[in-house]
Amino acid sequence: MEHTTRLVQSVLHAGDTCVLAVELKQVKNRQRGILALITNVNHPNEHALFHLHMFDDFPPLVVQTVPILQDLGAKKKGDSYMFNQESTSYLFKFATLTQADSAALITETLKAVHLARQEKMATVTGHAWVNLYGPPKVPPVPTSVSPFCTGQSLQSSATFPPFSSRTDTSAAISPSGSYADESVLSSAAGGGAPPPPGRRDGSENSPAAGMATTADPVIYDRLQKDSDVAKLVEAREGQQDMSEVRAAWVRKQMKARAGEFTELKNLRILCATWNVNGKKPGEAIDNWLQVAAEPDIVVVGFQEIVELTPGNVVMNWGYSNCKPWEEHILTTLGNRDYTHIHSKHLVGVALMVFLKNAHMPYLLKVESTKCGIGMMGVMGNKGGVIMRVLLYNSSFAFVSAHLSADRKSAESRNQGYRDILRRTVFATPDGPMTILDHDYVFWVGDLNYRLNLGDAEARQLCRDVSNISILKQYDQLLIARSENKAFVELNEGFIGFLPTYKYDPGTVSTYDTSDKARTPAWCDRILFKGPYIQQINYMRHEHVTSDHKPVSSLLEIKVNCIVKSREHQTHQTVLRLLDHIENESISNLVMESNSVSFPKVFYCRPATQLLTIENPSQFPVEFCFLPKPSETNICKPWLSVLPENGILTANESLQVKFTIFVDNAVARSLTHSSYSLKNLIQEDTSQVLLDDILVLHLKNGRDFFITVQGYYQKSCFGSSLEKLCCLSAPIRPLPRPSPDQQQDSTQQSQSQSPQLQQQQQQQPPPPQPQSAAAAAQQQPQSPLSVPKELWRCVDFIFRNGVHEEELFLRSGDPREMDEIRECLDTGAEFLLCSVHSMAETLILLLESFEEPVIPQALYHRCLNASADPAQCRLILHDLPTLHYNVFVYLTAFMREPLAHANVNNLTVKALAVVFSNCFLRTSAPPTVRRREELEKEKKVKFLSVFLSETEQ
Repeated sequence: MEHTTRLVQSVLHAGDTCVLAVELKQVKNRQRGILALITNVNHPNEHALFHLHMFDDFPPLVVQTVPILQDLGAKKKGDSYMFNQESTSYLFKFATLTQADSAALITETLKAVHLARQEKMATVTGHAWVNLYGPPKVPPVPTSVSPFCTGQSLQSSATFPPFSSRTDTSAAISPSGSYADESVLSSAAGGGAPPPPGRRDGSENSPAAGMATTADPVIYDRLQKDSDVAKLVEAREGQQDMSEVRAAWVRKQMKARAGEFTELKNLRILCATWNVNGKKPGEAIDNWLQVAAEPDIVVVGFQEIVELTPGNVVMNWGYSNCKPWEEHILTTLGNRDYTHIHSKHLVGVALMVFLKNAHMPYLLKVESTKCGIGMMGVMGNKGGVIMRVLLYNSSFAFVSAHLSADRKSAESRNQGYRDILRRTVFATPDGPMTILDHDYVFWVGDLNYRLNLGDAEARQLCRDVSNISILKQYDQLLIARSENKAFVELNEGFIGFLPTYKYDPGTVSTYDTSDKARTPAWCDRILFKGPYIQQINYMRHEHVTSDHKPVSSLLEIKVNCIVKSREHQTHQTVLRLLDHIENESISNLVMESNSVSFPKVFYCRPATQLLTIENPSQFPVEFCFLPKPSETNICKPWLSVLPENGILTANESLQVKFTIFVDNAVARSLTHSSYSLKNLIQEDTSQVLLDDILVLHLKNGRDFFITVQGYYQKSCFGSSLEKLCCLSAPIRPLPRPSPDQQQDSTQQSQSQSPQLQQQQQQQPPPPQPQSAAAAAQQQPQSPLSVPKELWRCVDFIFRNGVHEEELFLRSGDPREMDEIRECLDTGAEFLLCSVHSMAETLILLLESFEEPVIPQALYHRCLNASADPAQCRLILHDLPTLHYNVFVYLTAFMREPLAHANVNNLTVKALAVVFSNCFLRTSAPPTVRRREELEKEKKVKFLSVFLSETEQ
C-alpha cells in the first residue's frame, strides 16, 4: 500500500497529497487500476477519490476524479465495497487486492465524508484544486464500465499528462524531425468547438437512447447492390492508410506537451505599411524600417504598388513594380544581414517578408495566397495578400490588405475583413487552418477607415497633436471594433500620431488641396494577435512620395524554441503510450443518429448540419470516411465532410460537420432534365432530392452507414437559356393560398370600394397549380424571346440605375442579392434593394447558365476575330436564334448606361471587362498563364466592338 501511495503521489500537482492508495483487483483482461484518496494542503477538509490506470513502462495516469461531498455513503456488499453519492448520481463498487486495504480505504473515506458534512459541502464548486485535473462533469450512464464499476459509472473529470490538451490543435513534424507549431481549424471551420472530452449531450438514462448502434437494414440493402459487405471491407482495407491518422494523433500529443521540450526565445518584428500611389522607390526608408533597432523579422505591406487601372486589375500586373521595392528594402536592411524569404502581390497589394540570416536555419515553411474582394467580390483592385510562416516552433500569419474606399463604405470594409478571414484557408497535414488559427497574426494595410466628421472640422482638429484623442472618437475602425463588427480578434497599439491620409504629394503636412478635398483619416493601420506581444512603438513617418504617410510598428514577441534532446525523450514517451493503447483498445463508437437531413437547400447558400460522434471506451478510436465500392470520393460533389478522419481519445466526443453547397457546376447538373426527372419530389416540381450514403469506418472495428438527404429548391441560376424561355411560370412558383387565406381575401375584397373591385375583376386569374406529371408534359405555346428573369433584372436597372455612378463596378449587398434570387425563382415582387445588388445579380445569373450567351463552340472563333470588327459581326449570323436574341438584347441595354457616361463614369472597356466572362466562356483551361491573359484581352476586344459608339 505504501508503494502504491508513493506511486500516485509522483503524478499529483504540487500541493495535492495522497492520503491512501490501494491497487484494484483486475477483472478479466481489463486495465490494472489504483483507487486513491487525495486532499490538498491548502484545503485539508476537501477530499476526492482518484481512479488511475497502471502501466509497466511509465507512471500511472489519472483517468477519473470524484469530489467527496456530504452525501457520499459506503457499505460492504459480498467481497466488494460500494460508494454512492446521490447529489451527482455516482454509484460504483470496487474490490481491492486485500480485505485490509479495502477496510483502510473505507475508513479514511468516511473520515473525509465527516469533514465534508461539517463544511456542508453539497456541490463540487468548492473543490477548485480537483478542477485542475479537468472540468467537473455530472455524468450520465456510460456505455462501458470501469473495471471496478457497476450501475452508474464514475466519470472522467481528469486529464492525464499525455492527454492534457483535448483541443483541436496539432502540430506538423518537418522531414528533419523538428517540431513545427500549427493550429488546426477548430471544429471544422466555424462549426463551434466540440464538447469537452467525457461529456455527453442530453440527460438520457441510457447511453444508447436516440443513438445509432447498428446499421439500418434498408441502407445496407441500398449500399450492397450486387456485392456483399465482405467486398466493402476488403476495399476499405486497401484504400485507406491509417498511419496518417496515427501520425496526426502523435502530433496532437506532442503539441499538448510542447512545454516539456521548448523554451521561449525573444524576437523583434518590424511591421510596416505604405500606400505608395503607384510610385517607385526614391526616398531613403531606413527610418521607416527602423533599421537601427535591428529587427529579426521585417514585414512590409504595400498598397497601390501599381496604378489601379482596368488593365492592371484584369491582368493582375504588379510584379514589375515589386522588384524595385524588394531591392530597395534589402539594400536598406543590409544584404549581408537579411534574406528576402518571400513576396506575394495581388494587383496593387503586395507583401514582402525579410528574415535575419541568423534565423534562417530555423525557417521551416513559407506559404502564401491572395484574396480578391474588389469588383463583383473577386477582382483584385481590393483585397489581401496572406503569407504563412513557420519559424522555430511558432506559426505566423502576415496580411497586407487594401479595403474599400469612401467614407460611406464602412460596412463594406467590415465585410471585406470578414471575407478575407472566411476565404483564406491553408491546407496543413492536420487539416485546414485559417488566419486566426496561427500563433501570431500581423495585419497591415490601407484599411481605408475614415473619420465620421466633416472635412472642415477634421482639418481644424488636425492642426494640433493634442486633439488626437478627440479625433479617435470618430474613427470608423475603432467604432467597428467597439461594436464587434470587424477586427475584434486583433489588437491595435496606442495611436499617438496625426491621420496619415490624404496629403498633397511632395509635402510633409499639407492635407489634400485638390478638387476632391479628401477628409483626413487614419487609413493606414497595423493590428496584431498573439500570446506574447509587447509593442515598442507605433508611428508614422514623414515621407512625401505618396499621398499617404507610411506607418511602422516595432514589436517584441516570444517564440517556442525546441530543445532537441528533450523533444526526442517526449516523442519516445508518446510513442510508447500509443503502442500500449493500440494493443489494449477495442474500437467502438456511438452516434446520435445515422441520418442527416437538410429540409431546404438553396443555390449558393451553404447549409450545415452537425452530427455528434463519441468514443465511450477508455482507449482512442481511429475513424475515417471511406469511398463506397467502385467510387473514388467519399461523398458526392455537392457534399463536404469535416473532419474526414481523426482519433477520438477516451470518452471524447466530436461534432462532424456536413455541408451542402450548390454552386454553378452542381446547379447545372441538378437542373439537367435527366437528373431532375429521376429526382423530382413526387407532386412537387420545385424541389430536387439530394441523397448520398457515407461509410464511416473504425480501425479494428465496424462500419457505420450515414444517409444524407437534402431538398434543393430549384433555381433559375444554373439553368439554361432554352429552359427558362420555355417556362411560362417561375421555376419555383409561390405556393397556392390555403382555403382559409382565400376566405380572408374574399372578405377583404367585399370591404373594398366598387371601383377597386371592378379593376380586380378585369385582371386575368392567376395560374392554377398543377401536378408534376402535368408540368412535365405541358409546353408553352411559344418560347419567350429572352428569359423573363433576365428581363426583370434588366428592366429594374434600366428604370432605376443607368445614371448610377460605378454601375456594374461596385459590389452589391449579399443579403439583398439573396432576396433578389428568391424573387426571380418564385416570381415575387422585388423588395427595396440597391441597383448595385441587382447589377451584380445580373452578372452572376449570366455566369451561371449552362451555356454562355455565345455558345462555347464559337469561343475560339470569337477570339480569333476580336481584332476585326467586321468578322466579329459576321459571327452573330451563326448564333442560335435564342442566343442571338439575348446577345442583341443585352448589348443594346449595355449601351444605355454608356450613353450616360458623363454621369456614371462608365467606359466601354470597363463594361466589357465585367461582362466578358458572361458572353464568352470555355470549359477548357489555358495551358499557360500568358495564354490566359491574352484570352482575357481578346474577349474584352470582341465585346467592345458591340458597345462602341458606332454601334449605338
